[in-house]
Amino acid sequence: MIDIENTINEYLRKLPRCTRYVVITSPKYGKNDYRCELIVSVKDLLPWAENNLKILSGTHKSDNEIHAATKALPLWLRNADLLNHNSSWIPYYMYRVIEGGINDFVVAKKAKIFCCECQHFVKDITMEKLDFRKEGDTSLWTDEWHCPQGHLLYYHENELRFSFLYGTRK
Repeated sequence: MIDIENTINEYLRKLPRCTRYVVITSPKYGKNDYRCELIVSVKDLLPWAENNLKILSGTHKSDNEIHAATKALPLWLRNADLLNHNSSWIPYYMYRVIEGGINDFVVAKKAKIFCCECQHFVKDITMEKLDFRKEGDTSLWTDEWHCPQGHLLYYHENELRFSFLYGTRK
C-alpha cells in the first residue's frame, strides 16, 4: 500500500513555489481545446481546490498521482508567494485535477483570458453553442469561444448520452 502523505510531501518538495497567479490552461499543456491561456488568482483557485478535495474525499481513487495531486493542490496554493505577480505553471497532474472546472472560472469571470493570436488579454469574449442536435438518446453540440477580434479561443465537440434503466433486477 502506498503512503499517500509521503507521496504528497515528496511531490510538493519537487515543485517550484506557487505565485499569486496560476495558468490553469494553455496550449502549452497539450490540450487542443484551448487556444488561449486562462490565468486565475490563488485567492479564487484555492477555495475551488479545497471544495474539490472535500467532494472527492469520499470517493475511490484508482490513480495515485491524481489522488496525490488533488490533496497537494490546496497545500501548494496555500504556500503561494502572493508578492510575486508572475504566473505559475501547474504540473501535469494538478492540471488533470483542475481541467474539469476550467470553464467554471471563465463563466464566473474569475479568469484572465490571454488570446495567443492577439498576444493580449481580452475581456469580452463570445461564447457560443453551435450545431445542437439530438440523435435518439444523444445530444451533440459544439462549444466555441472567440475574442473580440474573432480569434478562436476554445473549441470542443460535446456528446451527451442519456441512458435510462427500466425496472430492477432481483
